[in-house]
Amino acid sequence: VARVWSIIVDLLVGIYIQNKPTKLGRFRPYILFGSVFLMIFNIMTFTIPNIPENIKIIYSFVSYLLLVTFYSIVNLPYGVLAYSMTRDTEDRTSLGISRSFFSMIGGTALGGLIMPLVNYFGKGNNILGFQFTSVLFSLLSFPLFILVFIKCKERIIVPQRGKAKI
Repeated sequence: VARVWSIIVDLLVGIYIQNKPTKLGRFRPYILFGSVFLMIFNIMTFTIPNIPENIKIIYSFVSYLLLVTFYSIVNLPYGVLAYSMTRDTEDRTSLGISRSFFSMIGGTALGGLIMPLVNYFGKGNNILGFQFTSVLFSLLSFPLFILVFIKCKERIIVPQRGKAKI
């Protein structure tokens, strides 16, 4: 269900950002404002409230779907931001390669850090360990999203060829 939801959300987010440029740019505002909700739903997804089991299942399902939604709202504009920063194909290629390279390095590093952090924060309680680790990752990532918003400038205004329709 989450993978199908992700496909639908990616499509809708792509159409929306293509058709709704803002005063702050076509892509950057979604990175800035979406990252607040991405942080919130990341923490919620790894937090287990003290509620009945059947409600926990619904809570987990909804919080994860909202996490996937806001991941798309932030990641899709981030992925195409380079195309609005420069017309130079070599610069675009360099930006894309750098993004992919550092994403791979960061993902590998974080993958190696997760369980040690879970063990450190949880002290035997994995539920608490994952919750605090998600809080840490969220708090560390938010300033980076702000930095992307501030430092990346959309210089290329892409004319609309017509509104995409579903």
